[in-house]
Amino acid sequence: MALKSSGRSGGAVRMLPPDWDTKWPRLSRAVAPSNSCARPVRTRRASPWPMTESAPARAGVVYLAGWGPGDPLLTTLRTRGLVAAADFLVLPPDLHASVLPLMREGAASMGDQEGDLLDRVADSAARGLVVVYLTHGDPMVDGHGADALKALRSQGVTVEVVPGLPLSVALATEVQTSLHCRPLHGRRVLVTRPPHQAAEMVAWLEEAGAEAILCPTVRIVPMADMEEIDRAMDELGRQAWVIFTSVNGVDCFFERLRERGLDLRAFASARVAAIGSATAGRLARHGLRIDLVPEQFDAEGLLEKLAGEDLTGSRILIPRAETARDILPRTLRRQGAVVQVLVVYRAVASSGLPANLCKELSAGRIHAVTFTSSSTVSRFKTLLEPASAPQLLRDGGVAVACIGPVTGKTARDLGFNVTIEAVRFTVPDLVAALARHFAGAS
Repeated sequence: MALKSSGRSGGAVRMLPPDWDTKWPRLSRAVAPSNSCARPVRTRRASPWPMTESAPARAGVVYLAGWGPGDPLLTTLRTRGLVAAADFLVLPPDLHASVLPLMREGAASMGDQEGDLLDRVADSAARGLVVVYLTHGDPMVDGHGADALKALRSQGVTVEVVPGLPLSVALATEVQTSLHCRPLHGRRVLVTRPPHQAAEMVAWLEEAGAEAILCPTVRIVPMADMEEIDRAMDELGRQAWVIFTSVNGVDCFFERLRERGLDLRAFASARVAAIGSATAGRLARHGLRIDLVPEQFDAEGLLEKLAGEDLTGSRILIPRAETARDILPRTLRRQGAVVQVLVVYRAVASSGLPANLCKELSAGRIHAVTFTSSSTVSRFKTLLEPASAPQLLRDGGVAVACIGPVTGKTARDLGFNVTIEAVRFTVPDLVAALARHFAGAS
């Protein structure tokens, strides 16, 4: 008798009786009776590569691991497991906010730019600690992993390299282009950030094929009069919240804290909030645990997170720049909080722009100008004003790229034609937006 087809491709299938598992043992291959045409039924074998577990971390080993492009969801399970097991971590400051939730209680960390880095890593491994050295992307492709690997092994340290998603792959996916097509190849992009903050953007631009031209428009200057700052630090433990809004604010605040011989104990029970992953990363680098980082990296995102809290009578300290938007302290005061805005630094204009910059702009040899804060925009305009080059930033001759809507609004208010604006307010997103813009223009 012909078998009836199940309707699926691949031919007819005879179904086993419902009670087959009580009639035949569950073996790796259970065979139906000899007069049956049924196919062998195979039990599911355990995968030799478990998806939810990774090999245990070994004490005394340094794991040189790639975090990927920054999004924790794009980090490998192996690297995430190592971070959770680590006793001591080394990582770029901007990754702290992403890595912090995975770190175990009591784990120590340090930034990847500190002078005695390799000696401390080697010493930690010698003491039998689990050490994880994180890099952006893949350690051997994007980071300085090859140099670290060579230096550590020369000291007799056991090193295991753990791959990560390379930045070039992430960028190609982000702009939906071929990996072999560097989307910003041949483009010259002006970076207006201070040099000590420009490294991440330069790395991403160069990864995309661009030539990054450093043109700092501002200098960060701590306040000359420290009296108000010192008083605020003396009362730090009485605050309900301390809100940091920028990396520069963190650096200037902690520099004065150290000068006065104070440490993290000064915060006592005060909760800490940070606007932006870079700000949170810098706080974590100082050893401070952050209670709140909003998904939206601006004052509005933080206010949304705090909207459900009763802030009546709560003391809130906001260390920030001399010039900044008023929406954060104003809204918190409306919610009943007692807010102190503490000015810890000023952004002043740099001494000047490169002598040939206006000529390069006028000749069309610079394709885009990037702005990562309102101060970089206003100072750039001031420095350019005597020349005719600003017109190029108004008529679309040079692409104007801003890291977010606040910076974008400042640029538009000053008459610039903003053609590119990042959605997630981060440097990688800004570079991806640049790549998409020029991919569409080509």
